[in-house]
Amino acid sequence: MAERVEQLFVAFHSRTEPERSGDEVARELTRRTGFPVSAGVLKALRRGISDGDPVVLAALAGYFGVPASYLTGSGPEVVALHRQLELLRSIREAGVTRLALRGGGTLRADADLSGLVRALDAL
Repeated sequence: MAERVEQLFVAFHSRTEPERSGDEVARELTRRTGFPVSAGVLKALRRGISDGDPVVLAALAGYFGVPASYLTGSGPEVVALHRQLELLRSIREAGVTRLALRGGGTLRADADLSGLVRALDAL
């Protein structure tokens, strides 16, 4: 789960802005949950030191606009979303500003997404 929490912070910011700070996210999670959430709690989640409170995990997922199941569940939907976030990060880091997929095909297989991520990372 630490990898998924880290992916949220890494994927959801623009190329020209830093990732959201633990303090910023903690303040918003405190507001959403109604109880104090510290930047230290988020740091522990990112490092895999803690599994986290399910309420905090759901609020964290909501903050980044992904389903709570991304942090609380498992299965093919979680893997697919994780790959999509990797792709988003790679596209941003490669400086891509426009993207058009053509040919009527779809990227469904993990291998297709992983290959695209590797190609973008190599740019």
